[in-house]
Amino acid sequence: MEKAKCTWVNPKHRLPNFTCDDGCVRLYRISDSNKLTYYRTLPRERALSVTWSPDAQRIFSGSSDG
Repeated sequence: MEKAKCTWVNPKHRLPNFTCDDGCVRLYRISDSNKLTYYRTLPRERALSVTWSPDAQRIFSGSSDG
């Protein structure tokens, strides 16, 4: 199991994202019954931070290379 480095939840769609040790950003869904389920992985070389855009339509990630 990967360790999460940083998390951020999209309040509009209830999609938390995690930046993991392998450098990928992983998205999960939170159901109406508050169950956390895996949704998808976004490949990224060594992502260190992640956040949603103000309109909750895009994910931005940062890495050590800028």
